[in-house]
Amino acid sequence: MYESGFKARAVRLARDHRADSPSVTAVCFAVAGQLGMARAALRGWVTGLRSTTAAGRGVTTAEAEEIRRLRVEVKRLREAKEILKAASMFFAGALDSRSR
Repeated sequence: MYESGFKARAVRLARDHRADSPSVTAVCFAVAGQLGMARAALRGWVTGLRSTTAAGRGVTTAEAEEIRRLRVEVKRLREAKEILKAASMFFAGALDSRSR
């Protein structure tokens, strides 16, 4: 019924205004009224987002996957950096011994 862009915007607005309201229901009531949509639909989207958070850290499943992917990449890059560091030290030592 609602477009995905509208849904994402509505959830983002509700999440951004959560600190200003005493409850999720109050936030959904206010935001849904501004957007002219059903309060229950927005509440379902917001609570559905919360249920897909990773270990209650406020991170969505997609964000958790991105974090995991980036950690793997960082690990790979650190290993490559250590290999290059060792290689440069080896070659610097070889060049230094030739000059003697």
